[in-house]
Amino acid sequence: MAAEADGEFSPTDILYAGEIGLVVDDVPSTVNLAQRELGMHVCRRSRSDYFAALGYEYALLILVKRNRLWTPDKKRKAGVHPASALIRSFKTGAMVSKDLGYHVTTGAN
Repeated sequence: MAAEADGEFSPTDILYAGEIGLVVDDVPSTVNLAQRELGMHVCRRSRSDYFAALGYEYALLILVKRNRLWTPDKKRKAGVHPASALIRSFKTGAMVSKDLGYHVTTGAN
């Protein structure tokens, strides 16, 4: 597969992402919100106060608590970065945080 493209890299160049990570202040509350608003379920018993994976193997929404130390070296703290994602699903919904800068929607498109 050719790796050349015209112009600068942009979000429109991303065709698919298997995981989207969001840094949040309260993982359990955000899990509850994602379950209610997006119809997503916790994957493989991954739920804790600091980390949760929702969805399934090829479409995961990863939630981590702000400042959680990342593996493998546990030296870098999880920081907030704006993100927007559309997750294909049978349920149409939205989960938005203006404070943390994310917007996640679900739907058939």
